[in-house]
Amino acid sequence: MKADTAERLAERALQISDDLSEMVRDIQANEPDDELVRLREAIGRVMWAVYFEILKPTLEEHPSLEPDPATEAASATKIRRRPPVRRSAERPAALTTPASRRPRQPQGSGRRRLR
Repeated sequence: MKADTAERLAERALQISDDLSEMVRDIQANEPDDELVRLREAIGRVMWAVYFEILKPTLEEHPSLEPDPATEAASATKIRRRPPVRRSAERPAALTTPASRRPRQPQGSGRRRLR
């Protein structure tokens, strides 16, 4: 594959992955659990195909296209993350644990490095 074609393909595949992740978050926020499970599994199959059938072979052929974690830390779409939904009666750590003893939240975009 030509390098310029591979670059456009990789960019589009990463954008599709970001769009699908956003779709899952939207479904998670607005739909009942049974619908969430069904759609998340379907979207996961699409994401698997995009990664293993398109992105991974393209990056293996053109390793220079692999995103650099130092410069590509943010996702292609800027999405405000909402706090996770608590489904039990447990109390949030902020109410029970002093700030100095709370576990640190991971930093970064959440996007895994592709290999």
